[in-house]
Formats: sequence, structure tokens, C-alpha cells
Amino acid sequence: PLYPYGYNNRGALWNIAGEPRKALPEFNKAIELDPKNPNFLSNRGATWDKLGDQSKALADYNEAIRLGPLTSHAHMGRATILVDRGDYKNAIADNTEAIRIEPDDPKIFNNRGVAWLKLKDYSKAMADFDAAIKIWPTFPMALMNRGTVWNALEKYDRAIADFDLALRRTPEFPAALAGRAFAWSVKGDLDKSIADYSEAIRLYPDYGTYYLDRAEVWRRMGMLAAAKDDKEYAYRLDPSLKPAQSK
Repeated sequence: PLYPYGYNNRGALWNIAGEPRKALPEFNKAIELDPKNPNFLSNRGATWDKLGDQSKALADYNEAIRLGPLTSHAHMGRATILVDRGDYKNAIADNTEAIRIEPDDPKIFNNRGVAWLKLKDYSKAMADFDAAIKIWPTFPMALMNRGTVWNALEKYDRAIADFDLALRRTPEFPAALAGRAFAWSVKGDLDKSIADYSEAIRLYPDYGTYYLDRAEVWRRMGMLAAAKDDKEYAYRLDPSLKPAQSK
């Protein structure tokens, strides 16, 4: 009963099962028994993040890194929170350190690529997504993110090819559907764009941006009533989408 790794392992199993509230006391007990174990702190940090408490997650990640600088999981976790908070440069630094520790983990390259993408440094983002895909050729998230870069670079056929690959691996992937829908719309294939936006909305019905983007395609097709309905529904879901002069 006083074996800290047993509590840690049980906490990890609760997290895998989608039960972070049950995982938390297990990690608390593991840390009580071994307070200087960076892996236990990192695991609790991830649990706090799942529970929506980023401040406590950061505190655990910071302490884990202080105790064990080679804890790639803590660097990755902290970087994810930093991206959420808009601190992209420090997120890149954390992911770079995590890559130094675990150079064959495609998820870290993908995560760093997201931070570069947020900074609109498309060449560095592309390099990281390419590296992730080289390690894991069917990695859906990296394929979707690389497709997003291709869209930003106005290389729409390449974007569609990456979104297709992502969706082949994960058919119910709203972000990939929406990215492909945008590419179809720019290429003028409005029926395919509507179909992809509609499927993205079916999978993620509470995301206002998808309705707003579909409204623009309806408008281009001359379906003004459908466009009006989508736009109004988008504003109800997310009032921040409403143009300033209309608020």
C-alpha cells in the first residue's frame, strides 16, 4: 500500500480511462510518498490540465522540470499550456528541449509546428510537420496541420491531399474537414465545400466558425436564406464572431 509507483500507475490507468478526477488522488498519494519524483509531478500536471486547472498544471510541470530537466513529458505539457496562453516563443523553447530529449517522438515536432504556425512562420512550421510525418507517415494531426500550412501558402491541391490522408486515417475529424472545405471553396468546388463544412458541423455542432464559413459558401452559391440562417446561428453560438459594428 506504500508503493508510490503503484499509485502512479493506477492514476495513469484512470487517465487512460478518461477519469482524471479519479486519477488525481492516486498521483497525490504517489507524490506524498516520493515528492521528488519528476514523473509523478508531470503526470499530476497533465491531470490538472485535463481538469481545466492550468495554473496547478503549470506549477507541477515547473517543479518536475526543476527536479528532472530530462522530463520531456513535462516540457511538452507546459508547452501546450503556453500555446493556449499565446506564449508561442516559450512554447517553442519547451518543445525544442523535449525534442532534444526525445528526438523520435512525432507528437513533439507536431506541437512545435503548431506554435510556429501560430506565429505565421510557415517554413519552420512545415519543417516540423514534415519531420513528424516522416516519423509517423499516417499521423492525422500532423497531416491536418500541414494541410493548414498549404492552405496558408495557397497550395490548395497539396492541402487537399494532406486533408484526404488525415481523413482516411480519422474520418470523423472536423478540423480536417473544415480545412478541406476551405480549399474546395477557393478552388470553386462549392458543392464539395458545403458537404465538408456540413459534416464538420455534424461532428462539432457547437463551433460557430464552421457555420460562419459555410454561410459564405452559401452566399457565393446564391443561397441567401441558408447563408443568413448559418450566420445568425454562428452569432448565437459565439457572439464574439459578430462584426464590431453589428454588436
